[in-house]
Amino acid sequence: MIAPAPKSEDNILCRCLKVTESRVVEAIVRDSASSVRDVQRSCEAGAGCMACHRRIRALLEAACESATREAAPTSCCTAPGVA
Repeated sequence: MIAPAPKSEDNILCRCLKVTESRVVEAIVRDSASSVRDVQRSCEAGAGCMACHRRIRALLEAACESATREAAPTSCCTAPGVA
């Protein structure tokens, strides 16, 4: 499982919509978001100016790598918007 960076519970990842990094991680883990679009649907992060898309993709990649290490590869590793 991925974890937000230290002290990131309050770190704003999406400034336009005031979405925290921990909320994006929650969308990835709990809601099984596997693309930036899935994250947008789940918590709206990335739906504004798109400046946070790179950070969202990095969290998606970390989740995919973590899932691959823990057991079997997941479809998120090849989902559009992750690479």
